[in-house]
Amino acid sequence: MRLAERCAARLSGRSEPKTRARAIAVKGQRYTSVAAVRQGLVACKCYVADSVDCLSPSDSVSLAGLGAARQESRSLRLGHGNSIMETRCGVRRKGVGQVRMYYVMSRVCRYLRVSIGPLVMRCSSLVRARFAGITGLLSSLSSLAVLAPAQTPLERGLEQSWTHLGGSARRASFVSFPAPPSTVPSWAATHDINNDPIAFIGQAPLAVYAGSNVSNGRVFAAGRVDVFPSPPNPYRLYAFDRSTGATVWQSPIAFPRSNSFSAPAIDEHNSTVLYCSGPQVQAFYIADGALAWSATLNRNIVNASPLIVSDSSGRTRVFITDYDGFGNSSRIYCINADVFDAQRNAWAPGEVVWSAAIGAGSGNSVSYLPPERGGQGLVFVPTIAASNSGSVPVPGQIYAFPLESVGTGVPVWTFSNLINEGYFGGLCVVPAPTGSAPDVPPVIFAASYAFDGGTDTANLVKLNARTGELFWSVPCNRTSSIPVPLPAGFIALAGGIDGLFGSVSQVQLFQDSGFAGSLAWDTTGVLRVGGWANQPILTRFGGRNLLAAGSPPAQMWGFSSSLYLLDLSKRPPQPGFVVREYLGVGGSPAMVGSSLYCIGTLGLVAFGPTPDDLDVDRSGVVDIRDLYAWEAAGTHGDVNRDGGIDFLDREELMTALRGGDSVSMIGESR
Repeated sequence: MRLAERCAARLSGRSEPKTRARAIAVKGQRYTSVAAVRQGLVACKCYVADSVDCLSPSDSVSLAGLGAARQESRSLRLGHGNSIMETRCGVRRKGVGQVRMYYVMSRVCRYLRVSIGPLVMRCSSLVRARFAGITGLLSSLSSLAVLAPAQTPLERGLEQSWTHLGGSARRASFVSFPAPPSTVPSWAATHDINNDPIAFIGQAPLAVYAGSNVSNGRVFAAGRVDVFPSPPNPYRLYAFDRSTGATVWQSPIAFPRSNSFSAPAIDEHNSTVLYCSGPQVQAFYIADGALAWSATLNRNIVNASPLIVSDSSGRTRVFITDYDGFGNSSRIYCINADVFDAQRNAWAPGEVVWSAAIGAGSGNSVSYLPPERGGQGLVFVPTIAASNSGSVPVPGQIYAFPLESVGTGVPVWTFSNLINEGYFGGLCVVPAPTGSAPDVPPVIFAASYAFDGGTDTANLVKLNARTGELFWSVPCNRTSSIPVPLPAGFIALAGGIDGLFGSVSQVQLFQDSGFAGSLAWDTTGVLRVGGWANQPILTRFGGRNLLAAGSPPAQMWGFSSSLYLLDLSKRPPQPGFVVREYLGVGGSPAMVGSSLYCIGTLGLVAFGPTPDDLDVDRSGVVDIRDLYAWEAAGTHGDVNRDGGIDFLDREELMTALRGGDSVSMIGESR
């Protein structure tokens, strides 16, 4: 008789049947007694473990590395209602609202995944799991539920903070949630703590901390009070509440030189947010805006945004470049962001670990691919040129430096552009497709800026991230924007500048055929959208790929007035190409879950459900209980703020709870 059948019979008190084991329902409640476990009711919502050995009902759970597992988000995240158990022999069963236990002869697969709630318990390292009874597994899960403190979905669940320019360290600029269906703002932030009007840096991107609960999510933006006292008002970094748009704190930052529009970056490991302006790199505590540390560089920072790498415990590093647009004195800096430790980290916060000369640079943000995505411990930085006099065009450079360099960094490889045009922005790093052979490398996409000519005088390149080898180069519009990689081998790019030497603001779509690239279409003559300073983002959900891109401002450093959501499965002239238009905004947007944030003529504006809207049961966290509360016809069920409580609100709530399922299933993340 099958082992699983005997276990099911033992749990139910019946004689052992000769039919397939019945499913054991696992509910999203917290139970601590073995008796409750034996009834099939186990609490393992929102917990993660490195390994679980299930040899007998008395076995305990190994919680070694639990903190690290949470910190690095190594668990597979699935939404409520999707429950999976995978075995080494390839058995894969999916249930709705429950976990189904299936027969395993001797041992489970390398990763036994049991999902209940927004997080997953991950049982790794080829555990010897001879189920003397399913009660052994359930008892272990119950022990885990008792020992591990809960985490909220907002902290390590479905929503991910928008931590960098481009969303993450590899700057891929995408979310796996739908864009907000409503074009009515949830809130607009326009004034500071003293109720003075804020003049935001119009084209500066944002950073968004998802929060560990409903009340402490934050949106970060730079600007200054729009009045002119004596002395002049300083620039500040502002923190706004994700639910209300209220200003939580404001802290002075160095004066941004040359109209710099750098993006903030979030160091979740140390609970700080960083801003780079003037020659300063400043880190502020997310909670109250107090200065955590600062560093002063050799030169000013112009348009470059910081990179934060927290792969090594206790050795968080910040990477930034300074400005020398017409010379050869720009440098890349690696700055320590963690506390001093004589054994692991011999640098104080804000101390430069290493730096290297990169020639001429402006707006060059550093990118990184984590090891779990195929990275090899390299950071990548594009530059204007090895040296730039301004009189003779020279090719731009892309460097790959070892993360753990010491003293003066030496690049592992260097790429010189095929044309005499440089790079004035960042680049994105794309991992090899899931399941690829080991010799399939990650790739880099980067676009150059040309100071004359029309819409095809710059170029978009694709490189081997391991070697710097060129796969292809194709003409594109001038830009400092980072290319946005899409599924099925496409790349979107915002570029151009209106009325300057034949250029025009546009979005271009390119097709990557492996060793060749080609232009598929552009928006010229159809829609005024994109531009050299706009960083679009991709929303991937329900089989649709939609690009959120802003209209160029009326003045060079002004505010945009429209953000367009474009259906990339259609060509610009086709009906339905513009899915919707969000008015009063249009700068480089950011998204966390289905909430979209953007700066424009209306100020800093949020669209979509706020954390407070999703917290239907008013518990302070967003989880499956909010769906239960909505079904119970609670008074806070108008999730989408349309004035009524109906199925549309339920869909909005379900999207928030389950929006990350498809990405989690394939191991994809920003």
